[in-house]
Amino acid sequence: MMVAQIMLRDGYEPTMGLGRNGDGMMTLFEVTKNHGRFELGYKPTNTDKRRITLERKEKCLAHL
Repeated sequence: MMVAQIMLRDGYEPTMGLGRNGDGMMTLFEVTKNHGRFELGYKPTNTDKRRITLERKEKCLAHL
């Protein structure tokens, strides 16, 4: 279930803010997807990318 659906089910109204008194943020935050093995906000270097690519190849070969 999406967060917005749960919030609407629990009584959230799109015109009110978030928080106990409804005076917080007016819009929902957006979650970015993390495609890979690095932490959010980390910019991998070329050597990091190369290492991950080699690890994936070795993993695929191990399955054969």
